[in-house]
Amino acid sequence: MTALDFNYESKKYRIELCGNELLFYRITNNYDPFDKFGEANDHYTTLPTKDVKNIYGLMQTLAGACATLIHTASLGYYYFNVSDNRLQYLYERFCKLLPGYRYVCEGHHFYLFKQ
Repeated sequence: MTALDFNYESKKYRIELCGNELLFYRITNNYDPFDKFGEANDHYTTLPTKDVKNIYGLMQTLAGACATLIHTASLGYYYFNVSDNRLQYLYERFCKLLPGYRYVCEGHHFYLFKQ
């Protein structure tokens, strides 16, 4: 597993690459990387949350951080899931911002393929 942390609007976010799956989180204040006994929901919230002022700016920052992570891993494809239809449009914009990759959306699943 590879992870990359970044900040946006004074909030801390994390992208994790587990195999070929991309996971996006916001880390809450009570996050402790050595606490393996708590539920993941106690430490993470899925992106994006309603308290973000500029959601498109977050998507741009996320795309830049994600591009760094996936270009370093240099795998041929990646995938991630979207929790609802409202977020699907935002993640389509996110996929369009990634240079060198094309995407396919199938239901709530996004697949990124290296060009």
